[in-house]
Amino acid sequence: LTDVTARVLTGLRDVFKECRPDVVLVHGDTTTSTAGALAAFYAQIPVGHVEAGLRTHNIYSPWPEEMNRQITGRIATYNFSPTPLSEKNLLEEKAHGDIYVTGNTVIDALHLVVDKLKNDDALAKEQEEILSKAGYDVTRLKDGKKLVLITGHRRENFGDGFIRMVTAMKDLSEKYPDVDFVYPMHLNPNVRKPIHEVFGEDLTRPNFFFIEPLQYLEFVYLMEKSTIV
Repeated sequence: LTDVTARVLTGLRDVFKECRPDVVLVHGDTTTSTAGALAAFYAQIPVGHVEAGLRTHNIYSPWPEEMNRQITGRIATYNFSPTPLSEKNLLEEKAHGDIYVTGNTVIDALHLVVDKLKNDDALAKEQEEILSKAGYDVTRLKDGKKLVLITGHRRENFGDGFIRMVTAMKDLSEKYPDVDFVYPMHLNPNVRKPIHEVFGEDLTRPNFFFIEPLQYLEFVYLMEKSTIV
């Protein structure tokens, strides 16, 4: 993270020497976004922060994202908040910039993709075939069967918290045998190991499907079919 921050700061310093935009837009809570905002601040260029105001108020959870977005929030001249709660967070922090509740670009993109899938039968059929190859047959849902789709933030996939999550998934799948549970597994062996510790080496279950990681399009297709995510 230190190296990323240093490279972004020095790289953008050189860019801003050659051109001075009216405003620099940064998105989200990545380290590159915060470093970009800081580089613009050093060049005295106004910053617009998209997805501003998300908070857990615990600087180590998520780490480093929570501190990243707090820093960017202090720098930004224009805060584009996804929800009224995000706006409230900024107001309570007395953020110096203007605040606009705009919704979230991630949700905008999600709706665009869902509409595309609903109106393009060939594309939807293609996603069914991809999911089948990955390990789940979507036609199981045609008779009203419910689907629980499981995913997690990358740092939730490690440690005791992940073991507890996997154990809870196993217990729920056994409690609700008529519900399908689908979990696209991360390729990292450190993620797969605790899954095998809880479920055993053979992951075959009648209603629990551990499938290969999915691309965005097929994941959204499966998410749209789900009762709970």
